[in-house]
Amino acid sequence: MDFIPSLFTGSSSIFGDMPVKPLLSIGLYFAFLGVCIVICFSRALRALPYAPAAWVYVPLAVASLYVTWTEIFAFLYGDYSDFKAASKHLRSDQVLDEYLLDSNSDWFNAAYVAVTENDAGWFWSSQLLNTAAVIVALYWSEGAHRWGRASKQTAGAVYKVAGMASALAYVSLGFLGAMSTSFALFLAQRHATNRAYVFRTSPRVTATIVLLFGAYTVGVTWTPWIQTNSSLFGLNLKLLHVLLLLPIVGATGPSLVYHPKTTPPTNPPAKSLASLSTFYLLLAVGNLVSFAVAVARLAPEWAARDDMLHTLWTAILRNNCQKSITADLLFVTIISHVFFFSFLVSAVRQSVVEQAQAVLVGVLVLAGTPIVGVSVVLPLFLAWREQYVKRLTAGVPLSSSSGNM
Repeated sequence: MDFIPSLFTGSSSIFGDMPVKPLLSIGLYFAFLGVCIVICFSRALRALPYAPAAWVYVPLAVASLYVTWTEIFAFLYGDYSDFKAASKHLRSDQVLDEYLLDSNSDWFNAAYVAVTENDAGWFWSSQLLNTAAVIVALYWSEGAHRWGRASKQTAGAVYKVAGMASALAYVSLGFLGAMSTSFALFLAQRHATNRAYVFRTSPRVTATIVLLFGAYTVGVTWTPWIQTNSSLFGLNLKLLHVLLLLPIVGATGPSLVYHPKTTPPTNPPAKSLASLSTFYLLLAVGNLVSFAVAVARLAPEWAARDDMLHTLWTAILRNNCQKSITADLLFVTIISHVFFFSFLVSAVRQSVVEQAQAVLVGVLVLAGTPIVGVSVVLPLFLAWREQYVKRLTAGVPLSSSSGNM
């Protein structure tokens, strides 16, 4: 999910004949990414005194951002070096200008081509893209736009503003930076919300939501069949990102910023097509099908090789973009398991989940991840977790009546 925006052909600028449009594109990209990083990190750091798990999530976020972007910068440097080596006819002071203006310097498409051109590499890449949908679904259902200050004042992290700005910051950081970084920072502040906030709106699973996430899963599964040199390839990738942005925009409403303590919900309730648990189960089924398709594409290669694990490992090292997206997947997997076990421990301590059941769930997620991947295990866990979310938020023990979301 790590990419640089497309560069546009432009004329010379007043800044020493440097092309202005590519520079503006790059500048806007990193400026917006910087704003998202500031928003997400500030909320996570505010949670540190109130959520022990945040002390694990924040270092993981820093590490994932460093590792994934080290490979991205290596990819950019290698791309420029290749262009320079093939441009012997240009003067040294012309190479950078021509590189920025060259139509082949479309980093957005180039990065995705690098992670789709090989079936073994796509096996890893598709898992991250499918997991991204589950993470965004969690942002949609439990983001800051769902919370309001509790009537009973308790000690806890207080977030002054919420709304579309904070919701989009996490999604955009995942798209523009690294999904694992975004996920870790979201969970850091999410762990602290239970102390001073309560759910003020419940997510409604509408037909539109199901269609948007379903279309995304279909688009990811279909990606390796699209010719990488066609305009449809780039269009498909951009549409995938739009499909995940729309639920967030729809859930937060038109307000860019609001104060969660006083402002009522801006989005009117809609009729729910299914429960949130069912929605997560649908995501798990869709991701399982997508996973099976990715495995099926490996079947011919699997039959021709004795050591398929070696083939999958070699695919990770194929290029810098593949290293980056696989590292992102690895960090997402680690962060997910921190999330799993921190929730289980908290639920047992508050007598919301029985210890034997928590142990069983822990064993199942550990066993299931190597078999079907985190893109399937995470939504399954979220589906199971839904029956306990409000009870854990309110501190309701096992002896109390069930409170499904």
